[in-house]
Amino acid sequence: MSTAPLRDLRALTRSLPLILPCRAPCGSLIRRFQLLTLAGLLMQSFSATASIPERLPKPPGSREPRRFLPSVISVSPWLINSPRRRAPEAFQTLHFLLPSVFMVACMSGLHQPHDKIVKATFSDIPTARAFLQAELPASLVPHIDWSTLRLESGSHIDAELSASSSDLLYTARLGGDPAYIYILFEHQSTEDPWIALRLLSYMVGIWRDHARKAPAGTRLPPILPLVLAQDNKPWKTSTRFADLVQAPQALAEAIQKHTPDFEFQLVELFRMPFEKILGTPMGILTLRALKAEKISALLDDAVWDEMLMVQLQPEEFERFLRYIFDRGIDKPDFRRKLKTITDPKLIENAMSLAEQLRQEGRQEGRQEGLIASKQQDIVEALEIRFGTVPEGLREEIVLIGDLSKLTSLHRAAILCADIESFAREL
Repeated sequence: MSTAPLRDLRALTRSLPLILPCRAPCGSLIRRFQLLTLAGLLMQSFSATASIPERLPKPPGSREPRRFLPSVISVSPWLINSPRRRAPEAFQTLHFLLPSVFMVACMSGLHQPHDKIVKATFSDIPTARAFLQAELPASLVPHIDWSTLRLESGSHIDAELSASSSDLLYTARLGGDPAYIYILFEHQSTEDPWIALRLLSYMVGIWRDHARKAPAGTRLPPILPLVLAQDNKPWKTSTRFADLVQAPQALAEAIQKHTPDFEFQLVELFRMPFEKILGTPMGILTLRALKAEKISALLDDAVWDEMLMVQLQPEEFERFLRYIFDRGIDKPDFRRKLKTITDPKLIENAMSLAEQLRQEGRQEGRQEGLIASKQQDIVEALEIRFGTVPEGLREEIVLIGDLSKLTSLHRAAILCADIESFAREL
């Protein structure tokens, strides 16, 4: 195997702290970025099948004119493959990987709370049922046997989009036959003009999973796709897949029968007044919180609705407050808002949560401090025994966030015969 990727990986390891010159006490996010980057580079550099998906055309409003998907005359419905290109050079891999990984690492603190509350809230069948009954097409709602609604496990979202999207898949009987209901929650602040193409790939994945388990000769169940958009402005993207495909006008009718087509239900929180959001108390509060354009608005009465809060179960109330807290709300403002709660039961739960958050903050701070101290102890032990510590080795030590591993390395730094033998312990 070529050693070029390995050399590039070592160089990257040493350069990362120069790109982001931060040390351990404030470096949890940085270490997350560094480790994700290195892991991605390893997978890309050493995998024989490593590839980069072809870039899709730029969305409307960009400098380049909008391009549609070309027409495809389908021969078999199962021959759905995305074109891919090789990227053998490590620099190409890094050039492709760094922006996306850095974005995921930096934005995870923002989007992860969305994912947690959405999945926890709408995994509850009564909450999901109320939401779907309000948002699915009125022509279909009466024909769904809501007593059969069940949540399916797993996610069909592309890994690179998991930071900005969540999804849930349900089964139910529609007109007496099995059917799927697929909800895609879009947490990003801008619309995706290729959302219908993404949905098509997810739907094909669902059907493939179904086909693997279904008896031979059976037909595929229908999928009802629904997109919940958290954007703060109206979407202009068409809800029909066929509108993405450009065909010569004279041949449009002839090509239509060779082109897949479906329409998804689009729910835009931007267009929904707070008071018009329907569902269970937890469902309403979750959607209102997701709708809040500014973080400070999470403390407004439209979101912080005590009349709805008192109807929550204790675990739901804690989940809701944690979501607000994790969004990055100003902590003094959050504490002041907790003090405005008047319901005795809520007061008790709120105070309990506030104490939990304080303890968690202290523990996290102590853990970060212990890691930083142990890293420094290792470097100092090496400096005392061998003089100057190579910069590359120093930075590799900083990348380690496991306290037990650092303790072992500290012992090795004290007992090793030379600095080369210590390096082999990393």
